[in-house]
Formats: sequence, structure tokens, C-alpha cells
Amino acid sequence: MHMQNIETLRQEASRLIKFEIELIQNIVSDKNLSPTKSSGDNNASKLSKQSLDETLSILMNEQQKLDDFEMVVAVVGTMKAGKSTVINAIVGNEVVPNRNRPMTALPTLITHSQGLRDPELEFNNNSPVNELLRKISSELNNSKLKHVFEEHRKDRDMNELLLMIETGKEFGQRYSDRESIYAFLRSLNDLVRLAKDLNLEFPFNEYRNTKNLPRIKVEFAHIKETENTQGKLTLLDTPGPNEAGQDNLKRMLGEQLKRASAVLAVLDYTQLKSDADADVRRQLDEIASLNEGRMFALVNRYDQKDKNSDDIETTKRVVAEQLMKGKVDKDDIFPVSARYAYLSNRARNQLDNEGKLPELNNDAPEWLHDYVEFIVGNPRYYRPEDQKILKEDIEDGWTKSLFSEPLEIIIKSAHEKSALMVVSSVAAKLRDNIQALDNSIQARKGSLAKTIDEIEENIKEIQKDIEAVKQQSEKALEDLNKAFKATDAEVKKGFKYLVEQAEKDLKHYFAEGKRQEQAEKEIKQKSKEVDKKRESIGFLTGFLEALKNEKLQNQSKDSKKNNTIDFDPKSPVIEFSSRRDADKLLDKVHKSVDTSIKSMEENLKKGIEFALQGFNDELEVTSQQAQKQIKGLEERLAKQDINLSIKLPDADKLNVDFVVFDVLDDMVKHDTVTKYDERRQDNAWGTVCSWFGTSDWGWETYSYQEDVFKVDIKKIQKSVMNHFKETFGKVESDISSSVKEPLEKSLNEFFKNFENVVEAIRADFTASKKDKEKDQGEQKNISESLSKVSEKLKANKKDVEDLYKDASRV
Repeated sequence: MHMQNIETLRQEASRLIKFEIELIQNIVSDKNLSPTKSSGDNNASKLSKQSLDETLSILMNEQQKLDDFEMVVAVVGTMKAGKSTVINAIVGNEVVPNRNRPMTALPTLITHSQGLRDPELEFNNNSPVNELLRKISSELNNSKLKHVFEEHRKDRDMNELLLMIETGKEFGQRYSDRESIYAFLRSLNDLVRLAKDLNLEFPFNEYRNTKNLPRIKVEFAHIKETENTQGKLTLLDTPGPNEAGQDNLKRMLGEQLKRASAVLAVLDYTQLKSDADADVRRQLDEIASLNEGRMFALVNRYDQKDKNSDDIETTKRVVAEQLMKGKVDKDDIFPVSARYAYLSNRARNQLDNEGKLPELNNDAPEWLHDYVEFIVGNPRYYRPEDQKILKEDIEDGWTKSLFSEPLEIIIKSAHEKSALMVVSSVAAKLRDNIQALDNSIQARKGSLAKTIDEIEENIKEIQKDIEAVKQQSEKALEDLNKAFKATDAEVKKGFKYLVEQAEKDLKHYFAEGKRQEQAEKEIKQKSKEVDKKRESIGFLTGFLEALKNEKLQNQSKDSKKNNTIDFDPKSPVIEFSSRRDADKLLDKVHKSVDTSIKSMEENLKKGIEFALQGFNDELEVTSQQAQKQIKGLEERLAKQDINLSIKLPDADKLNVDFVVFDVLDDMVKHDTVTKYDERRQDNAWGTVCSWFGTSDWGWETYSYQEDVFKVDIKKIQKSVMNHFKETFGKVESDISSSVKEPLEKSLNEFFKNFENVVEAIRADFTASKKDKEKDQGEQKNISESLSKVSEKLKANKKDVEDLYKDASRV
């Protein structure tokens, strides 16, 4: 793919849009055609005033897409991997605040805006969150929630949000200074977490459209000198895989990742081989599957490499092969130092804008102290008055950051893919519009050579087609409801079975302190029996057996694993002298619990996909029947020398995404205990006794405080089981909304489009009846105007088709 090719396609798409806009404007102003805002069915005709106005609106919107060329690079990362620093490094300015806890609970856009040195934030769709603030305000005096509010008041940032709610303040639509932007982002993201703890729904659905998210506008330092041919570059700051914590947010995030031009994963070089990050790596692997071919990885903190650490090539290979399982190419992985990149970019930005850097003193900004420490190396070498040395230091820091290559490759790639997506979308709209317009012209033009009786006969036949479409639609939805009712019962049986199995696994694990091993021979035998039975069962009755078979296969794989004890169940509260040792135990528990839960989750998803295949097959049959009916209509009209080319949209296949299980947060309790010991007395008597090595004289008892980190296994068990039931209870209740509703929507949209296509043709014939009611001179003028439009369409129809094919090939 080459940018020059895409720019050529973009220019051609823009030319063809302008042509269609001019053509429609000519039709509207043509006195012979004189499309008016007619009542009733005639509005369905593509030559009616209403349809022409709608088409103009669509084309202008497509032109705006070409002008904007917005490319969205979604940035995902684990907590503390340096995602915020990476974003600030790309921008060259501090636009996203750093906090020790998860910051991004709601995605935020950061858009390059030429010449805008100081960031500005827009949040036009603030009504849904302000409504949530009012709901929380009404609960402030609820005694049942008192403990929740009291707990949150202990946190300074959350207390600010609660004070905001108490005083009736709401979120605005504009923020124009850094401090107010930071305060807004903190409060908005804390609101997401507060709503969850209060069991209130955060309005995630209102922010599924990327345009409704908060947007920070600021000039990106590294591309400010670039010619404005890149369109609009936007970063999407997303919740990390281990930060989201809410099902609706995860679904919304998944949708936005699918729509992004590229996805940039931020990993921590110092944690690549850490067991603590295993769950995060698995979730990043899922994101890689979702965005294969559009994903890049920055391995941050590479500046902390020592002489014994992996070099760049080894690091790339490890991430590509072991972490991303081959779903991200080695050449799309870049070890970097976001800290060096941010600080050098920040200094360069300051130097370019202000002509100097600040003096290093107690009042100097925090970033400058970091810049002197990490880039300059020593305060005595910092020379803010010497621009030559400053520029050398800045360039040296940027070089050490290793950021140049990934920035160029990722942004260029994102631009190309985003631009291609826009061109492909525009080409598809152009093709649909020009074909529909041509069909209307041909129907009107061909009818002028027919008698009114022949036209009326065509209208009657097409009315039958419309009735047939409606009957097909009703039958398809009736069949869907019957099939879904039967399938839903099977799904619930399968769900119940899997929940019971997972609960048994979890209970056994917490009772024994280790995962349950199955007798491999017994599993293989049962698996063979299920396979044999599965050969003779049908689609619906096969659902439950398919789930059981998957469960048995997974157990067989698990039985080969090392059966080690994670903890002693006889000691439910385990103490450690360091947080790190306590976290190691949690990692073991997390891994064991996660194996059971993920097995259940994957089996449920596979089972539902097994059931959905039957629905998708039915959709395909429905689509083929509709195409057959359209072909019959085309052939019938062709016999009358009225040549139409009608295309129907494909019926969308269904995809069902289930949530990922999250648990074991905040399960280590930090405490301080008093311990006692003995020591020699610190006086002359103690010294004398030490000479003689006495064991009973010259000693004293003393006390001291020691940090203790406690892990309560019973508390973990309770949390796991509660979260398990809550999470999968939602999944069971969501099956209808996740399967039936999308399928009904898909069918309804398909048949609505089908009916609209046929309805438009009928409206064209109805309009042609009015043409025949006019005198011969007027009919001749109408025919000449239609012929002129037809010739112009014919001249550009091939160009539109070529654009569509070229965009598909690039």
C-alpha cells in the first residue's frame, strides 16, 4: 500500500462526489423533470425532491469524510506500563495526567490541532453523565449507601467528586486550561467507578459513538511542521485490559478497537517475563486477535535494560512469538523509552514556543527536574542560556528514546489504512447512489414508451413483489422466534451444566489448595462416547453435548499439567513479610481460578457459536431467496426494454462477544505488627557481660514494628464465588439481547432495504403515469432531459465502479 495510490483514489472519489452533487442539482433545477415534494409513495422514488435532498446530504457527508481523513490510533496498555507517558511523548506535551491507580475508565480522544499550543477539551455530549450526577445526589442521604460514600471520602480525588455532587456542580462542555482538564478527567473517570460501587448504570451506550467521547485538541509537537496532508490524527486513550472492570465498557471498548485505524499496545519491558502480568498478556492477545494486521506494540522502559537483559531483536522476537502468539509481526514491535521521548519532546516544544527553557530552581516545573536528571544527567551541566547545547541534549534524549521509527511507521500505517477505509466507504456509497439513480432514470424513461395500461400492469406486478417481501419478512421472523425459543432452552441447559462444573472446580480448589486432576483414561473414554453420540444428534440437541465435549477435552489437557499446591487450606490467613511475596501467592490463585473460569467462558462461547451457525445458514438462504426474487423482477422488466441493475446488501453474520472474568483486586491487606526480641544492653554492664559471653546477664527485651502483608484465602473464595455468580448471571440474562435482538435487527434491516428497493421502482412507475398524462411536447422534453442525465450517468458509472474495485484491491 502506498500513500500516493491512496491520495490518487481520494482525489478521484472527491471528483466523483462533486460530479454526482452537480448532477443532482441539475435534476432539481430542470423544469422538465421538476421534482417536487410529493405526498405518499412517490417520495420513495430516487427522483423525488425528498430522495434527492437525502442523497445530497449523504454525498456532502462523504465529502466531509474525505476532507477530515481522521485516523484514530487506539492506545491500550497495562496499568503502570507507561501508557500516559507514551501519549504525552507522541503529543510532546503533558495532556494526560499520571496517577498510580487506573486513570482511563472512559476512553478519551486526543486530536492533533495545528497551531493550538495549549490543550483544550470538548465534551459536547455531557447530558448523560450530568443526569447520573443528579441520580447520585439523590442517594447521598441513603443510609444503606452511607458506608460506600464514607469509604470513597477517604480518597482525595473521589472526595472532590463527591463535593462536586453535593454542591450541585455539573460537567461542562469546554475546558481550556491544563488544571481544569485534569480535574475534569479525574472526576469523570472516578464517576465511572463510583457508579459501579453504587450499583448505578453508567451511560456507556451513550458513548459508543467515538464522536461523543471527550476530545482534547492540541498541537502534536513532532508533526507540527508536517504538511497538512495527513488529515486528522487522533489518539484514543483507552482503559487497559486490567482496568475496564465493567461489561458494558468492555463491549464498547471492543467496538472502538475494531473501528480504530490502528491499535498501539504499551507493554512494560521490566515485566515481560513476570507471572504477575500473565493475565494482562492473555487479554492483549485477545485484542491482537481482534485487530490482526492493525496492531503495533511499544515495549516501554527499554532504557532500564542492563548488560544481561535481552537486546532489541531478542525482545522483539519474545513479544511477537510468546506474548502475541504470532498475531503481531516482529517488525511492528518497538522497544522504546517513553520517558526519554516525552521529556525531550516537552523540552523541544518549550524551546520552540518560548525560545528558552526555565531556570532550574525550586519553582521550576516538575518535568524540567526530570529532564535535567534523565536527559542532561547532572544539574551543573544544565545551560538554559546555551541554545546549541540545549538542542544537542534534546536531540540526544530523543535518539535514546528510540521513538522516531515507531512514530513514523505507526502514524503512516494508520493514515494509509484509515484513508483506505474512508475511500472504500465513499466508493460504496457512490456506487449505490449512482445505481439507484440510474434505475429511476431507466424506469421513467422506459415507461414513456409504454401505454398507461402497461405501466399500471407493471405497478400491480411490483405491488405483488412488495407483498411477497413482507410475507417473507414475517415468515423469517416467525421462524426465528421458534428457533430461538428452542435454542434458548438448550443454551440455558448448557449454561447450567457449565456453571455447575465450574462451581465444583472452584469449591474443590479452595478446599484442597490445588486444582483438581482428572483421570486421563476416564476422560478420554467419556470424550469418545460423546463424540460417537454427537454424530447422531441434530443441530439443537447437539448444543449441550458440544459443550460437554469441549469441557472434557479441556479437562484432558489440564490433567497433563503439574499438580502443585498453591496454599495450605488449613491456614486460611497467610502472612508475608513483603508485598511481592503476597502478590506471588495471588498470582498462583489467579492462575488456577482463571483456568476454570476461562474454560467455562470459552466453552459457552463455542457452544453459542455452534448454535448461531444454524441462524447464519438461514440468513444466507433468506438472502439468496431475495436475490432470486430481484432477478425475476429484472428479467420481467428487461422484456419490456427497461433494464435495471438491482443490488441488495448482504445479511450481516452474527458475532457474540462475552465478557472476560476479572477478580482478585485489593486482596492483600497491609498491616503493622509489634514484635519483641532481646539485645545486649547498651551500657558498661552490657559491654562487660559481652566479654564473658554470658547468656543471662547484660540483656534486655525491646519491641519493634514490622510490616506484614496478609492474604485471607476465605475472603478470596467468597469474592471469587460472588463475582462468578454475578458475572455469569449477567451473561445468562444477556443471551437474549446478545443473540436474538441483533438477529432480529439484522433481519428487519435486510427486509426493510429489500422492500425499499422494490418500493422505489414502484414509485418510479407511479411517477411515470403522471408523465404520460402530459401532452406530447412535454413528454418529449421529459424524455430528452432523462436521456441527458442517463448519458452523464453512463459516462461516470464506469469510473465509480473502477474506484470501488481499486479501493478493494489496494
